[in-house]
Amino acid sequence: MSFDLISFLDNFKHSRTIGGAEKQQFLLINELMRRGNEILICTNLERAHDAGKKYRLWRYPGNSKYLKYLLVFWKLVCFRPEVVYLRSPSNIGIALVAYTLLFRKKMVFFSAHDTDFDPNVNLQNYNEKIFRLFIKFANHFFVQNMTQAAILKKEFDRESSLFGNIISIQKLVGNLSTFKKNYFLWVGRIEPFKRLELLLRITERLPNGQFVVVAPVNVRSEYSEEMLARTKLGINIQYIEFAKPGELDKYYQEARGLICTSEYEGFPNIFLEAWNNGTGVYTLGVDPNGIIQKSRGKLGYVFSSAEELVKNIHQVLDLQDQAYMYEYLIKNHSIKENVDGFLALVSS
Repeated sequence: MSFDLISFLDNFKHSRTIGGAEKQQFLLINELMRRGNEILICTNLERAHDAGKKYRLWRYPGNSKYLKYLLVFWKLVCFRPEVVYLRSPSNIGIALVAYTLLFRKKMVFFSAHDTDFDPNVNLQNYNEKIFRLFIKFANHFFVQNMTQAAILKKEFDRESSLFGNIISIQKLVGNLSTFKKNYFLWVGRIEPFKRLELLLRITERLPNGQFVVVAPVNVRSEYSEEMLARTKLGINIQYIEFAKPGELDKYYQEARGLICTSEYEGFPNIFLEAWNNGTGVYTLGVDPNGIIQKSRGKLGYVFSSAEELVKNIHQVLDLQDQAYMYEYLIKNHSIKENVDGFLALVSS
């Protein structure tokens, strides 16, 4: 069950909607299909037929208030999947667990953000009572980091399994640092929790530095319009509205470092993409499982504020270690090993 995946499935022909959760679903679907599994992708988006040649898609009427639940349930009854997958809280989950309970199948939930299990934060505008009922009956929970696991246990008394976000790992040949240009990179949607305003403060306080911002606007708002205008006016900022995931590699490879200003995340895909291209991550707090801090600069650095980053970033850049990045990705984010573990759990 996926809501914004169609952009990946049709190679962004009609939409520039992009997100980390969707990329993870796309990689997982392709790996499961490669292993011979049959996948039905349910989506509420239009133009689903554009990707239908390779993927089996079914679109339900997302705007209908109640009919969609019955139609999703009936489609599952007809398709009879052994495992039903949902990522991020959604009211549609009640139709999914109704099917899995009735037919004794498996319901798995993958978290996307650290906020997914926090009753005080409801980014998806779901019904809390419905979500609590869903959590009670879902079979397996997969989390990106131990913070999510702790919140799930505290709020709902449910256990979970750690599933490392996956990426197609590339072996870097030689050291890319001699080819890197003198800019810092920021990648993300223009949304309040990404805190692009902190990056703009950094660019103003490092006037001799160069910055590249890759920032699609999925939802137009007063905030996004203001941030977009300010970014375009930055004298040391090159703004790129959109780049497909594969096209981002060159920006990572030519960057001195990736700067993350997010208030919270799950396990950012941009971290994996940066390390996969030999580039460190410099973050204002987001550090899933403390891996960056534990690396002692080899994966990047964690700063307590924008001011601390401005003051110290040039002193820690040389600590980056591409060999360490590669070994870390192989050990924790390999598609094969993580999907092996996922299948073992849902098959037990």
